[in-house]
Amino acid sequence: MKTYKNIKEYKNSFQKTSKMVELGEQIELINFYERLLLQLDSYIQQINSDNFWQILPYILGLDSKFVLLEFYIETELEEDYNPKEIIKNIEKDYELLNQEYCGYFINEKPHSSIIFKIK
Repeated sequence: MKTYKNIKEYKNSFQKTSKMVELGEQIELINFYERLLLQLDSYIQQINSDNFWQILPYILGLDSKFVLLEFYIETELEEDYNPKEIIKNIEKDYELLNQEYCGYFINEKPHSSIIFKIK
C-alpha cells in the first residue's frame, strides 16, 4: 500500500479520475471533482493541533467521495449514465464506504475506529 508524503501526491493519485471526467466531458462531474479538491485544500490549510479531531472526519469524508467518484467513473463511463445520479449516490453513500470495506453490514454498528467517524 502506497503512503503519501504530501497533499500533491494524494491528489495525483486521483489524476486518473480527473482525466476520465474531462474525457467524458461531463461538466457536472468536473465541477463536483473540483469542488472536492477546493474543500480538501481548505481543510488542509485550516488543520492544526487544536482542531485536528474536528477536521479529520471531513477529510476522511472527502477521501471517501474521491474513491466513490473514481469507482463510478471507471464502471459507468462506458454506459449511458446520469452525472447527477452519480453525485447523488456519492453524497448518499460516502459515510458508509469504510464500514462496507471493513466487512460491516450497513445496519451493523462498526468498531469505534476513527475511520468510521466520517462527515
